[in-house]
Amino acid sequence: MALVPMYALMMDYSRLGMAGFDFTLQVSIVFVGSLFAGTISGFIAKAVGYQGAFAISVALSLIGVALVSIALSHNDDNPLNL
Repeated sequence: MALVPMYALMMDYSRLGMAGFDFTLQVSIVFVGSLFAGTISGFIAKAVGYQGAFAISVALSLIGVALVSIALSHNDDNPLNL
């Protein structure tokens, strides 16, 4: 479910004449990032256990939500009208 608003934001930030290229590049970055994050999470879970890995993922997610919220609040023409 999170992919729909994320893809909508990606399309919104794509250049008009290059939307296909920009969107594909952004999706590729997200995909490679998720592969990297999945690999790193395995090492983290091995080092600190499942509960520690879960706590770290919650903390990182909250930081990400805060950063996106701040970024969208400073954007006067954001598509979500936040």
